[in-house]
Amino acid sequence: MKILHVGYSAYGGGGGAAMRRLNEALCARGADSRFLYLHPHVSALSPLSFLGKKLNGVQNLIIRWLIGRGRSLNLFPTRVLKAINKSDADVVHLHWIHGEMLSVHQISRIEKPLVWTFHDMWPFCGSYHCEEQELYAGGYTSGLEGWMFRRKKRSWNGLAVEIISPSRWMAQCVNDSDLFGSYPVEVISNTLDLECFKPSNKKMARKELGLPQNKKLVLSGANSDHPLKGRMLLRQAVSGMSAEGVELVVFGAGGREGYDLLLHDMGWISDERKLSLLYAAADVVCIPSRMESFGFVAAEAIACGVPVVAFDIGGLSDIVDHKQNGYLAKPFSVVDLSEGIRWVLSRDPQEGQALRDSAREKANRLLSPDSVVSKHLLVYERAIRRK
Repeated sequence: MKILHVGYSAYGGGGGAAMRRLNEALCARGADSRFLYLHPHVSALSPLSFLGKKLNGVQNLIIRWLIGRGRSLNLFPTRVLKAINKSDADVVHLHWIHGEMLSVHQISRIEKPLVWTFHDMWPFCGSYHCEEQELYAGGYTSGLEGWMFRRKKRSWNGLAVEIISPSRWMAQCVNDSDLFGSYPVEVISNTLDLECFKPSNKKMARKELGLPQNKKLVLSGANSDHPLKGRMLLRQAVSGMSAEGVELVVFGAGGREGYDLLLHDMGWISDERKLSLLYAAADVVCIPSRMESFGFVAAEAIACGVPVVAFDIGGLSDIVDHKQNGYLAKPFSVVDLSEGIRWVLSRDPQEGQALRDSAREKANRLLSPDSVVSKHLLVYERAIRRK
């Protein structure tokens, strides 16, 4: 079986990381798996010439300028469709295919057996990637949103596709949607390299990263200014904790202002080994997101044996087991989020070790490449039979 993964980027965002990691896991287990992406430009992997890729980027900029970030029209046809249909793939697996990579109509013209992982809500919304934004904009009845929704419904009527969701919450959203509510949805977690993301000695990790040994460290990667990432909620939750010997460690893009306790800024980390060490150096990982279709930061943290505190929402509810490998706070209670952080930090050594052991055990069950690959292969076989 030859599998072709299609996504805008193999490195940017959760959808790109999910595609790359799944492809690597399939290849490691002997599958003939490849991916096709546009960013960054690699001539052997891109059906667009370098000039074509630049034109695609210009189209993206124009669309973004016209309608703003967080929305996709997939308006323009590209040569990606021809490359897919001319490939020798037995099955095509779509991931995050926005950025004018394929037009809405072209998706319906893919001639291969089709699988699609919904990494966000765009496939069943209008132009937005998130239903809350869409409803705030007035729903699907009028204007651009209404036009986009009708366009999808017209183009994808009877689309032969196997749908995968990375969480039970996203699967329920699909089931409740007008576009794909009649389709069965397979819930399969994203996967991780559990030999890379694994428990390490905390003292050694802190020494290598230059972090203090005698402080309680709260780690967060949710430092984006996007309201769904909850940076304001994190600021409020950790407020006043400096008197308790707590310091905050952040990584990723976004602002660093507004915290009233000592902050260690690790910047953007692309090296997964260094990222694994950073998790190991933390006492707890806090994820204040208002929405997560999966939650890679939570998944990476538990794989490294670190308890996670998050709101009981989205894919995070699949990853965090309340008071077993972390703490699920009431959405969106800053008081309860703060209580969760303190609850983890106040465990005695034996209880803390039990939390860490439970976290790693959950990662082995949920994120194991062997298990995730096996489940995907069954979906691929079903798609081929369906075609």
